[in-house]
Amino acid sequence: MILTFSLLLTGCGKSTTDLAAEKTIENAFGGDVDVDGDSVTIENDQGTWQAGEGSSLPKDWPDDVYVPEGKIITSSDNNFGKGVSLEVDKTVSELEEEYTNKIKEQGWDVNMSFSVENSVMIGAEKDNKSLSVSIGEEEGKTMIVITLNDKL
Repeated sequence: MILTFSLLLTGCGKSTTDLAAEKTIENAFGGDVDVDGDSVTIENDQGTWQAGEGSSLPKDWPDDVYVPEGKIITSSDNNFGKGVSLEVDKTVSELEEEYTNKIKEQGWDVNMSFSVENSVMIGAEKDNKSLSVSIGEEEGKTMIVITLNDKL
């Protein structure tokens, strides 16, 4: 009986902390929330958001939007568009050159590029889509955020 009660309290393997976090997030955002240790997934009527271990590219990520090799930190697929953030083992300048070349190869028109110290922003358009890429260094790690939206 104690074992059965323990399993019910922990959600068949989930910690009470994870279950409490799920409930708190569900109350704030609605939808289905899955907290599992170092990862969070939220699915509601506006879309899906992931963070932490096991995060992956959003469903139906287009082949013509380059994603460099790296560890996915967050991803989203919602009414506003798709996005992904990664930690990458390259410098900001290496990624700026690599990303600019790749998106041009994939038919995107670069319409904005801005560099300051250890950060870069790149904007591009293709058909009815808008692409935004931010690359920066944070605490010795290079991060890249890629956002894809319908043009306004």
